[in-house]
Amino acid sequence: MAKVQVTKTNRNSYVISPVRLSYTHLTEPYKSDGAAPTDPGKYTTAVLIPKTETEAIAAIQAAVEEAAQKGKATVWGGRIPGNLKRPLRDGSEKDNGGEAYESAMFFNASSKNRVPVYGPNRIPISDPDQIYSGMWAAVEVAFYPFAVTANKGVAVGLNSVMKIRDGERFGAAVATADVFDCVAVEDDDDDM
Repeated sequence: MAKVQVTKTNRNSYVISPVRLSYTHLTEPYKSDGAAPTDPGKYTTAVLIPKTETEAIAAIQAAVEEAAQKGKATVWGGRIPGNLKRPLRDGSEKDNGGEAYESAMFFNASSKNRVPVYGPNRIPISDPDQIYSGMWAAVEVAFYPFAVTANKGVAVGLNSVMKIRDGERFGAAVATADVFDCVAVEDDDDDM
């Protein structure tokens, strides 16, 4: 696997690649349990970076710190809150993360608007089955400070995604017709 690169763009965002995507909701907006009926949901994905990619992790931490300093100056009244929520977390501490999280750091990235998802040829992917948890991708993200009631922190906006290659799907097994081999089917023309 190629080394993870973190590249700052001229759009004040970062391209991070290659990464693995998880809890991927890029074709339809995701609404969390308990969301208000009027909540339109968000397009979201978790971004996994192997813990061995220390340079990439340090670059992401620096981007988070830069956003925190911006928040100090513009959002949080001249100081960084002691309970500041930071997006980069240790995957081994995630409940129900699975094997892929054990050896990874991760952050969640989201957008209120649908984000473009490109194939390796840089052409938009039109088949939603090609966009899934477990695929390898490059993500363009922006780190920004937020303050919502008592919650203060740095969040990650998702700008775009480029699928690099397929990976083993996370989650449910792929269904096949073979599972029905145990069912006897009658050949008569009787209606059910």
